[in-house]
Amino acid sequence: MTTTDPIGDSEYADYSDHTLATTIMGCQANLDTLHRQVDRMKQELQNRIEGKGATMLADPEFSIELKQGVATFDAGIMVALKEELGESDLAKVLTPAHLETVPEKWDGQQANAMARRYGGKVSEIVTKARIPGKPKLVVSRK
Repeated sequence: MTTTDPIGDSEYADYSDHTLATTIMGCQANLDTLHRQVDRMKQELQNRIEGKGATMLADPEFSIELKQGVATFDAGIMVALKEELGESDLAKVLTPAHLETVPEKWDGQQANAMARRYGGKVSEIVTKARIPGKPKLVVSRK
């Protein structure tokens, strides 16, 4: 079975379903390989930058820079600041623990189990509340 592209003629319109699935699987394998290669190459560049104790590599065509991520702090160590800073300074660096308003959250697996167990009105409510997810094409080998 073949279909046409709703936007226009597809370059794959003459492919069989099996040929399309086989081609997708081959392309996906190639993409996975390329992603691994890119990751290894990025790691190599990072190693070179760090090996030089630098933040950049000189290149006439590309900017090759290692930017630092956002810092985080060990809260267990930071707690010592409470003894070192005055109230006004502490207020600038510390947001005290507090309770947030959290909206209700329903566990779909448990709701489905209850719907099967009790049926009737419970099942009707769960069925009515269900919002289907976006369809996703999955191609895999058997």
